[in-house]
Order: sequence, then structure tokens, then C-alpha cells
Amino acid sequence: KLTVEYDRDPQKPANEDIEVCVFSLTDGKISLQYHLEEGRITANTRDFLKPETSDDAMAPPFDPDCTTAFKVDPSAPDPKVSQLSRLLDQLIEQESSNIVDVRRSEEEVLEILSGRAAEEKDHKLEVSVYDTVRNEKARKHRLEMERQKEEEERLRKEKEMDYLAPYLAKIGDPQQLTPDDAEKVYNSCLSDFKNRLINMAQYIQTKYEKERKSLESKQSWYQSNQGTLSKHDEEEYLAFCSEAMFKIHTLEQRLNKHKDLAQKRFAELKD
Repeated sequence: KLTVEYDRDPQKPANEDIEVCVFSLTDGKISLQYHLEEGRITANTRDFLKPETSDDAMAPPFDPDCTTAFKVDPSAPDPKVSQLSRLLDQLIEQESSNIVDVRRSEEEVLEILSGRAAEEKDHKLEVSVYDTVRNEKARKHRLEMERQKEEEERLRKEKEMDYLAPYLAKIGDPQQLTPDDAEKVYNSCLSDFKNRLINMAQYIQTKYEKERKSLESKQSWYQSNQGTLSKHDEEEYLAFCSEAMFKIHTLEQRLNKHKDLAQKRFAELKD
């Protein structure tokens, strides 16, 4: 888990001002606790479940079902879906930034500890400045260690940037590819990429059908109970329809855009 604490921002209402943010890296959960309002003994909270994403596909649209909240004041208005979507995007970006900072700090600590360990191990060695032979050996050894470290770092970066590395590993990571091996890697890449595109399209289509059926069900309910509904019920129905139409329209646009991009990307990879 990664926990971030914030000071009170007087420019924001207490129930909208985040005090503690907990990123659960293993289960993809983000938990928020807001500052206490004056006269309250408990604070508002909200939890998010991050959507599953892929580097080769667009991020799925925001799902209101991925968030739950506790409100101290039940009569307080709920935030809009668009506000929650923006908040989740900001939190995901902040999580990535915090992870980078933590990793950098860990590397710095490990480097310091490694240096201390090396110093403690060799603390009995005192080479005279006039002992040129031993000093020269130490200098060469240090230069060789630095060269090896730089070479390992270069190879690591090359491997991280090599998108074919997982596919090459499947065939034994050969130094040189035979025509048969090259064809296997090519077909494997095409197959995986195609499956990712299809899975994303199916995901968006499923969300679209779910929202559309929900709207149809609500409209059917309205037709059956129209004569007995109060003004408040009418307003809730209209708000529901407006929100549902917005989601359906967004998902439809996302699906069409994904299909267009999928064809172009697959053709580019195939060529």
C-alpha cells in the first residue's frame, strides 16, 4: 500500500478536501478519507476500483459502479459522474507519479546501503598514496566495475524497449532468427494484437448493451407508472434518462473510434 496525507486546504469545503489517500497496489483500489467538518466526529470517505487497461488499447470509459462512498450528511448532493471520472483520472496519474518517486527513493537508499556495505567490508584496507601499483589495480578494478554496470544498464534499457522480447523468450531467445522463427514471432504478434483489439471491442459493446437495456427497462417502468408518479419521481426519471443517454452516446462513440483505430493499427502492424 502507498499512503499519502494532505494538509487542510481552507479554499475547499472540508467534506471535499482529501486528508488521506491510500493506493492499494495489489488489488487496484484507491481509498479516500476527507477532512472532518466542524462539529462532526466522522468524515466522508470514497473508494475507487481502477479499471483494467492495456497499453495497446484505449482506456475503458468510467463506470459509476466502480466507486462507493460514505456520506456523513445523507442529504448532501452526490458528485456528478463527470466529476468522479476526472477525480479517478487524477488519482491514477498521482499514483503513477508517487510510485516513480518511491522507486527512486528506494534506489537511492539501496545505493547508500550498498556503498556503506562496501566501505565496511574494505575498511581495513589503507593503501598509501605512494603505492602506485596497488592504487593502479584499484583504479582499473573500479573502472571495470563501472563499465560493467553501464553495460548492464544499457542492456536492461534495450530489453525494456524491445516489444518483441516476450515473443523471443517463447522460442528460446535466440541471438539470430531463422526465417521460420521470424514467421512464428510475426504470427504470434499479430494474433495477440488482434485478440487485444477484439477483447476491448467486446468490453465496450457489453457496457453499451448494459446501459441500453437499463434505459429501456426504466422507460418501460415509466410507461407503466406514469399516471401515479409524483413530481419528484418525474424529475428523477428525467435525470436518469439524461445520464443514461450520455453514457450510451459516449460508449457508442468510443466503440466506433476503437473500430476505426483497430483496423488502422492492425493494418500497420501487418504491413
